[in-house]
This record gives sequence, C-alpha cells and structure tokens, in this order.
Amino acid sequence: LHGDRIVASANGNDASNAISADAAAFAAGVAAGNMQTNDTAGISADADGDTLQARFDGTAASRGQVSIDASSIDAGAHGNQATTAVTLAGTSFSSGVNAPGSGTVLAGTTANFADNITADTGGAGVSVANVQSNFGGSLIGADAGGDTLGAFYNSSITGGSSTVNSNAITASGGGNDATTSLALSGDNGQFTAALVNDQYDTNTVFGGVFGATLGIGVAASGNAVADANLTLEGNSLTASAYGNQGDNTLSTDFTNLTLGDGSDPWLAPSSVIDPVGGCDLL
Repeated sequence: LHGDRIVASANGNDASNAISADAAAFAAGVAAGNMQTNDTAGISADADGDTLQARFDGTAASRGQVSIDASSIDAGAHGNQATTAVTLAGTSFSSGVNAPGSGTVLAGTTANFADNITADTGGAGVSVANVQSNFGGSLIGADAGGDTLGAFYNSSITGGSSTVNSNAITASGGGNDATTSLALSGDNGQFTAALVNDQYDTNTVFGGVFGATLGIGVAASGNAVADANLTLEGNSLTASAYGNQGDNTLSTDFTNLTLGDGSDPWLAPSSVIDPVGGCDLL
C-alpha cells in the first residue's frame, strides 16, 4: 500500500474578490468588501473507525514482503476562507481628497443570536474590508477517532519483512482564515485609505484523534516472530485546533506621497460586533 488516503473534509464559505487598476491619471473612490456568515449550523468532518491496513488471519505468514508507506487518514474542518485584495497604480493618483471617498460599510445580523456585525472604513478614498463569522453551531470540529492504519497479523510471522513508514492519522479543526491586502503605487499620490479585517466565532474549534492505532501488530502466542524484519518509522498521530487567522497587508510605493487632505489625514476604520449588548472592536 503506497500513497493511499482516506479523507473527510468540511469547510464554511470560500470567497475571493479583487479589484485591480492601472491608469496614467487615477482619481476615483475604490471599495472592496467581503462578508461571510454561518449561523446555527456547525461545521464538522468525521473519519471515525476507518481502516487502511494489510491484515493477515489464520495460517502463519511466511517470507512475505509487506509495505505500507506515505498513506494517511485525514479529517479536517474549517470556517470561512476569504481573500479580499485591491491593487491600484497611477502616475498621478488621488482618492478621497477634499471630499469623502466611497468607503466600505458591511452590516449583517444572525437570526439565532440577533448578533449585529458592522465594519465601517469611514468613507476612505480607498478601502478594503473582510468580515467572517460563525455563530451558534455546536462546533467546528474534526474527529479521527478509532482509526486503524498499518499491518496486522492474527498469526505468527516467519521470515520476510513488514514495513510501516511515513504514514499519518491527522485531525485538524480551524476557525476563519482571511487575507486582506491593499497595494497602491505611482509617482504622485494623495489619498485616504482604510483596511478592516474582522473575524469572529462563538463556536468551539476542535480536533481529536482518540483510540487510533498506527503500527504493526502481531497477535500470536509462543514464537510469534521468527527471522522477520519489522520496521516502523516516520509515522505520526496529530490532532490540532486553532482559532481565526488574519493576514493584513497595506503597501504603498510613491515618489511623492501625501496621506489625507490636510484636515483629516487619518481615517480610522472600525468594526463592531454586538452579541450581548455592546462590544466594539477598533
């Protein structure tokens, strides 16, 4: 057995949006927003009691060659995956100068918890917002319990070899994964800009490997193994769980750069989640 896999996978929403422009003279408001919400339902992947094995029953195994390598049983469950990107270039670049730009406002509610979610980039000339949330589900979870991977003998072994190398049983649970980027470039630039990346979970994030078996097993009495080579190396049992992951990038490349219009050089973005009557995240 080589390179075999048993996979259970569950994910929330998968969203990607992008704006890209390259002009000699650029003067415009630009806004990109991405909002995904999962309400009530959990996200789970179960690879329970699965078997990936070479098994020998009855009479003794003699001088055989058994190899199981680079095989795996995987369970993975993750929340929303979102990418929002704005890339703008212009020899002369201006946005949100002497007048408010378009900005980005994202707002949503969830029926089960009556949560209110808003993200406001404050009328910036160029803005990017990413808001991902999971509410009310029992869990975001991956379970690889009771799985079996390997070579197993219900008899004695005489001669030959049995090798179980570089195999894995893995369970991974994760929250939202969001990437938000804003890249501006040119010779002369004057603008207001804002970026928001807001991730929220009320659910439990879980990864578990319980009662799993990975290896070589011999169930025989007396001289169970005689003149045989048994090799077990480079194998792994892994359970992992992580919360939300956010990656924000704001980059500019100008010969001459002025932020804001003099009266309000910085526009502070904000995001608000109000699940119990008041929690502001700035």
